[in-house]
Amino acid sequence: MVTALPNTAAPWRPSPAIGLQLKTVLRFVGPGDDPRSCRFSQMMEQRLENVFSEAQAKVLDVHTRLSVQMLSVSQSVGSPAVSLVYMVRNGTAPLNGTAASNLLGQLTAEMVGYFLFYPPLVIAERKCPGASRDTPRCPPNTSS
Repeated sequence: MVTALPNTAAPWRPSPAIGLQLKTVLRFVGPGDDPRSCRFSQMMEQRLENVFSEAQAKVLDVHTRLSVQMLSVSQSVGSPAVSLVYMVRNGTAPLNGTAASNLLGQLTAEMVGYFLFYPPLVIAERKCPGASRDTPRCPPNTSS
């Protein structure tokens, strides 16, 4: 006789703390690119890594390898804008969302768009709990 035992499911990897997450919003993507595809997520991870490398070189005169882990890609129905939520790591250590956002914020929208191949509506902002259409930005916080 086989007995089924209930087992609660847990994510394979827990989501990183909200203060480590960044959000970039692209104005649009090309007609041949499907934001729902794994290929698109991987492509955007690589492009974000390139733009972070450029930002480090230009702003900090540093050349360490930062990696990007895409957490979600979404597009609202009827909107051409695509939201990318991701985190940045320096080796195994996650980068603070505020620090990573400030780093990319030192580049122009044109420069970021050049590396991402699409113009950004939002270059990079720290993702925060409770953000909504009425209050889309996080309050200043140096602890996250």
